[in-house]
Amino acid sequence: MFNLNNVSNLGFLGFINRIPIFAFVTKLFVYYNELQAEISININHYYYSNENFHNLFNLLKFIAYKTHGYFLDYKIEPIEENWINSVTFYLNDDKYAILNECYDTIYFDTNEKLVMDTIKNKLEKFDRLQLKDLNSIKYLYYTKLRNKYFCKLDPIKFSTIDLKSKFVSNPFMEILYKDLNNDEITEIELDKSYFIQNNDILSMVFLKRYFDYKPMPQNFIFNQNYELLVTNFNFEDIIIKNNQYVHLEDNNYTIENV
Repeated sequence: MFNLNNVSNLGFLGFINRIPIFAFVTKLFVYYNELQAEISININHYYYSNENFHNLFNLLKFIAYKTHGYFLDYKIEPIEENWINSVTFYLNDDKYAILNECYDTIYFDTNEKLVMDTIKNKLEKFDRLQLKDLNSIKYLYYTKLRNKYFCKLDPIKFSTIDLKSKFVSNPFMEILYKDLNNDEITEIELDKSYFIQNNDILSMVFLKRYFDYKPMPQNFIFNQNYELLVTNFNFEDIIIKNNQYVHLEDNNYTIENV
């Protein structure tokens, strides 16, 4: 018989567990989570061990993203998950910010060491790259290896990046882009893939590329006259100017001038 005194004697959770339907639902929920985790692990293993499945999965994902990007007018990264991206940023005669990009894709191979060696060999050419020293032209260099983005402003430093660099914690609670021409504020949400030791992030070119690859409101125009309003995990409010960027270190960061 149902007795309210049982609630006070057993406690609420203990009382709920005495009711068969709640115990069943709890077990079902636990089983569902365990099954979901197991399926995710198996798919991930198969994704990196079977070339045909890998390519088919990437193709379907790319088509979905490309369709979404077409209707919302934003760029999509290459279908391959490993690539090198050279980015050039400049202003045209109409004072619009233009982003030119050149991708060098590294095709899938189950041998991860071979993929890393291929990327390293391709990076060596950046050591000999000659840049135009003009204020109106700015550069950024990306390498993507699986779920890591490696970002550098300097091509010589880019040529020697450590592809085994570890993830670091995100030091920022909030990053806001403020257009100083109209005081409009846009929130920036970075994926954990960017938080790699020795990465250079949040430069002007980095931000322009970030917005180009995100679905943005139609009236949004990237403006070089901006500042970043940042709150770090020490609850300090920091302003990052448009001629600065963030260099990530092991559980630390510095703000550098370009």
